[in-house]
Amino acid sequence: MLLAPADQVADRQREFPGIDVRPLAFSSGELQASHWRFLMGAVGNQSTYIRQLTRIMRSNRNNLSLGVIRQGVADSGMPDHVKQLALERLKLAEDYIDDSAQLTSLIRPGRLIIVDLRDEYIEKDEALGLFVVLMQLFAEARSGDEHFNKLVVFDEAHKYIDSPDLVAGLVETVREMRHKGMSILVASQDPLSVPISLIELSDHVILHKFTSPAWLKHLQKANTAFAGLRSEQMAQLQPGEAYVWASKSTDPAFTHGAVRVRCRPRVTRHGGGTKTASGGQ
Repeated sequence: MLLAPADQVADRQREFPGIDVRPLAFSSGELQASHWRFLMGAVGNQSTYIRQLTRIMRSNRNNLSLGVIRQGVADSGMPDHVKQLALERLKLAEDYIDDSAQLTSLIRPGRLIIVDLRDEYIEKDEALGLFVVLMQLFAEARSGDEHFNKLVVFDEAHKYIDSPDLVAGLVETVREMRHKGMSILVASQDPLSVPISLIELSDHVILHKFTSPAWLKHLQKANTAFAGLRSEQMAQLQPGEAYVWASKSTDPAFTHGAVRVRCRPRVTRHGGGTKTASGGQ
């Protein structure tokens, strides 16, 4: 299953005709106040109208919908120009709200869900906010009354990690996920963009070839296991090779430092073409 912004669904259906493509949408009732802040781009914003929106949501938490929130704004004692600011913030979240849908109902054991946020009009902060909301909802999803393990992969992370307030929310979410049976894999081609606080939470790190001494120094600040690595060693890695550190490995070599391993032959080529590991097309 693939989820995409509503105005990209038709394009994704043409691109992936054999995949179930649906709009990325949340129902008001499954969102917490913090989720609304992410969707409204209001993380770190302490304006009066943001606090008023939070109060309206809190007082209607058992019957929450966009209509109820709008009515709460209309009935509030805020001046008209402040009401307009509140409604404009609400419109930012509106693109992802559909009270006839429920994202958590799509999450079940054995199902792969791809969230495709390719859209030139989606800003970095908006994309990262969506990712944090999705992580938190995925973590709470159940199969019947039972929690089940999940793996969330955040690819091309360097394209989205920017705002300090959102990064703080991401790090806090990752810290909590470790206790909820959910594993998170963050992949990036720019280690400097990945916050040290996030690297510090990692219990596995895989480093492929790079030649920047600054990248290695950034990683060494976060994890002493990389202290023995040198830039020349990273530059000498071949395609399919990596240095691996794993804090919970049964082999002490992987817990004390990074070990050079050969993962696989290269299976991709430039331009997006792919080959199987056996060399076939």
